[in-house]
Amino acid sequence: MEDTASISSTSDSSDNGLAALIDSLDLDAMRILLVATRKECHTHLAPTDLSCTIVSPPQHGSYNLLYEARFSDGVSWALRIARYPWNELHERTMRLDIVGYQYISSHTSIPMPRIYAYNCGLDNVLHHPYVVTDFMRGTLLIDVWNDASWWIGERSKERLLASVAKHMVALAELEFDKIGCLDRNEADGSHHVVPFPCAFDEEEESGIPNTLNFGPFESAHAYYLALVRERGRYGIIGTDRLAVLRMLLATLPDDRFDGPPFHFGHPDFDSQNILIDDAGEVSGFLDWDGLCILPRQVAALTYPSWLTVDWDPGAYAGYKENPPYDTEADLHMYRQMYTGAIDAASGGRFTDITRNSHVVSSLFVAVNATYQCYDILDKVGTYVFGVEETVYKMYFGLQRSTWLALGPSDIAQFTESEQQPKPGGAEDGSDGDEESEGEGQTGSDGDSEYKTVGEEEIVESNV
Repeated sequence: MEDTASISSTSDSSDNGLAALIDSLDLDAMRILLVATRKECHTHLAPTDLSCTIVSPPQHGSYNLLYEARFSDGVSWALRIARYPWNELHERTMRLDIVGYQYISSHTSIPMPRIYAYNCGLDNVLHHPYVVTDFMRGTLLIDVWNDASWWIGERSKERLLASVAKHMVALAELEFDKIGCLDRNEADGSHHVVPFPCAFDEEEESGIPNTLNFGPFESAHAYYLALVRERGRYGIIGTDRLAVLRMLLATLPDDRFDGPPFHFGHPDFDSQNILIDDAGEVSGFLDWDGLCILPRQVAALTYPSWLTVDWDPGAYAGYKENPPYDTEADLHMYRQMYTGAIDAASGGRFTDITRNSHVVSSLFVAVNATYQCYDILDKVGTYVFGVEETVYKMYFGLQRSTWLALGPSDIAQFTESEQQPKPGGAEDGSDGDEESEGEGQTGSDGDSEYKTVGEEEIVESNV
């Protein structure tokens, strides 16, 4: 659910379509809807002469308008209205978001805006899909995380991260047997996992239609590889990169967590979507659009995104343009702190899931966001293979690969004449460097270092 703190003012926009949409909305219809909903929900609390004022112009994000409704008795609600052309896919996605959201709200004490009313279609008094929720106020974490003057007295980042971890452990207590979206049988109120409405959030620029009814999946491995296959349909990511992405996603996720249970995850688990109180603890989680059930290492128990930005080189480069910012050493320290918080909140049950989830979640970003894919693959590839040059040699070789050229009805053939010389010309497969052996040893090619990681170590970002 996209909410007040994560969206900006319309005064910053020159979008004529947005202005036309705002002009077309009936504020009187909004007031009538909101007052009627308030009286229906709070019959014993709402005064008989209740009225409300709509704050206009609305705030807006990429997908929604957000109006604040101020009632005459001092209560404030939020009215969210979709701002893009509507279709059956959007309607189904919105409904599944709300089903999952209400399930979390009714089964946990996670602070999130309460839903009072919604309509996922166009046949309503507003003629637009809408959701009515609490209007949550507070300090956005993104506004104070790097403000040293804010973290004084009882406020500390360790306390904040412990608060986040406590709520994410509660979210992880909700367990499911498949990866997909949660749906509800309206006849008896039972819940079950159904396919994702589509494979990816947005249709690619290639114009190839999005795959509908994607899944559900019974293992993390099946889900990740299905995503890679889907991404290959669009032809935007090179086949060499896709091959490396497929290999890494088949290898790096911890096989202990391949099967069920699976968990919900916050769809945009970042600092702009977390409200905190004056004591520095979480008072609200915002923006739950795209809610679904995912593999454990990329769901509730993954690291918050602002603690893993160094594993997305493109994003981190932009991050460093606006000091003060967290160094790689800072971020590693916060990941250690957060792992400790998950350990404490779960009694040690979930610690191993979180510890190196940032490696897997970076690959999950790579397959879902094509513009970030190449930088992330270079980073994770160098972490895995130790030397950046090796990663580029792999790309070079894969571009000439007989394997990638194999058609679905072809029989693989690879003759001696097609074999390339070994790296460095060595017949024994050596590239001329002596190989370091032994757990915990490090090596360097002058550009990067790599280290054998033990079960209880957290992978550092130093490449």
